[in-house]
Amino acid sequence: MRLPWSITRLLIALIIYHIINIFLGGVIAYIVIHASIGYGWNIEPEEIILLAETYLFLISSIATFLVFRWLCIRNNLSLSALWGDKLIPMHHLVIAVALGIAFNIPWAVLGEVEITTKYTSTLMLITVIISIGFLGPLVEELFFRGLFYRTLRARYTIISATAISSLLFTLAHIDYLFDPINLTFVFIHGVVTALLFERTGSLTASFVFHSIINLASVIQRSL
Repeated sequence: MRLPWSITRLLIALIIYHIINIFLGGVIAYIVIHASIGYGWNIEPEEIILLAETYLFLISSIATFLVFRWLCIRNNLSLSALWGDKLIPMHHLVIAVALGIAFNIPWAVLGEVEITTKYTSTLMLITVIISIGFLGPLVEELFFRGLFYRTLRARYTIISATAISSLLFTLAHIDYLFDPINLTFVFIHGVVTALLFERTGSLTASFVFHSIINLASVIQRSL
């Protein structure tokens, strides 16, 4: 499949995405702080950050998906074609699930930061499951594997395309910017999803793997 976007344009889009996210994060935190003061909510600073992160991720995921869909329509590119086969062989799905579960074990032991604030309300938990567990992986797989990796793969070898796309995926997770252990796990995450996409020709396996990783962190925060 020939894509209408260059690597440079995709990089610019990624930078703009993060600038908007930083701005939105500040706006949402400001709203939560003033609402908590105005309504007399007893919210700790850590809870304010968690609320801001939760609803920022939901809003940005929905907005990004809608923009992504609009760009595809504008360039006569269907999301189905970008995704690949939705139904993949069962053994590929089993491998994706097994890798997701296996990957979480060392990451939970070595990489995860200490959790001081948990999801305390059912609404927040549902919002997190939808946004982080499903919408986030959907958007990131479409962008990093469906677009970035596919664009790189048209020009470079599997090794080069996997390494570059995984590096960009790692840099996109700026919350781990000064955490080398977690950055390493994110990079490996990018490598695994790129190879799953390369092997299956579909984003289904990489999406399943990605969702399991994210849902595991949600479960960890809710226990």
